[in-house]
Amino acid sequence: MKKLPLKKGSKGPEVEALQKLLNSAFAESLKVDGDFGRKTATAVDKAWLQLGHTNKASQGVTREFLLLLPAALGYKLPPELDSLLEESPLDVAQLALWEVYQTAKVKPEWKKRVDAERDEILTFRERYAEVQRATGVPWQLVGIIHQLEADGWWSKHLHNGDPLSSRTKQVPRGRPKAPPANGKTYTWMESAIDAVRYDGLDKIPWTAYKEGSEEWISIALDAMERYNGLGYRSKGKPSPYLWSGSTAYVKGKYVADNKYSPSAVSQQTGAALVLRSLLSI
Repeated sequence: MKKLPLKKGSKGPEVEALQKLLNSAFAESLKVDGDFGRKTATAVDKAWLQLGHTNKASQGVTREFLLLLPAALGYKLPPELDSLLEESPLDVAQLALWEVYQTAKVKPEWKKRVDAERDEILTFRERYAEVQRATGVPWQLVGIIHQLEADGWWSKHLHNGDPLSSRTKQVPRGRPKAPPANGKTYTWMESAIDAVRYDGLDKIPWTAYKEGSEEWISIALDAMERYNGLGYRSKGKPSPYLWSGSTAYVKGKYVADNKYSPSAVSQQTGAALVLRSLLSI
C-alpha cells in the first residue's frame, strides 16, 4: 500500500521512526507514538524550512523530503523510512501516461516531422540548457514546449506564443509580471524562465530521478500535459499536446479556450514523440 506522503492522520512504524528522527536531528520533543498529529506536522514544516525549502511547508513527508535528509543530516535514514523510497513516486495519472508511452508508435507519415523537431531542438540545446541551469527544468522539456507554444520562434513568449514586445495577451495573460530588464522588450530567456516558474515546473525535484527512467519520463509527460491544460484528461481523452502523430491519438481538439471539437484533428507534433526521439540520441 502506498504510504507517501506521510501527513496528518498517518499512523504506523514509519511515523514512529520519523518522530524519533525529528527529535534527534531537529531537537524536537515529540511523543513517539506513531501517530502523525498536529505537533508532528508542525515539526515537519519546521524541518522543511531548515532544509532550505520555504515553499514546501504543509506538504508532509514526501519522497523529496526523504531524499534531502541523508545529505543534510550526515547519516542514513532508519529502515522504516528508507523502505518508503522503494515506492513508485508516480500517481495513477502518471502511471497511465507511462503505459501509453510504452505502446504508442509514431505514425509513418509523421516520422520526418518528429525527426525535424528533434533536430531543431538539438541545434539550440545550449539555449535550452541555460533555462535548465537557471530553473532546474530539463532542457528537453523547454525545447519541446518552445516548439509547441511558439513554433520555435525566439521572438515569442514560451507561455503561449505571444510576441515578446509586451506582456502576454492570451492565457496566461499579463506575464511576465516584472517589466523587461532592458526597459524595452522581453528577451526570450526572461520569458522562458518566467513561464516554467509560473507553471511550477521548477518545483519538481528532477534530480531525484534518473533522466530517461520510467519515473522521469512519466513525470515529464504529466508536467507537459499540465502546462497545456488538463481539459483532455478531464474528458478521458488522450491529449494531442502529447500524442498527436502517434497511434494513441485519432481526433479531438480544443480549437479555442474552453471550446472542444470532437472532430478536429491536431496538426502539431506530440510532445511524447519528440521526447522519446530526444532520449534515444
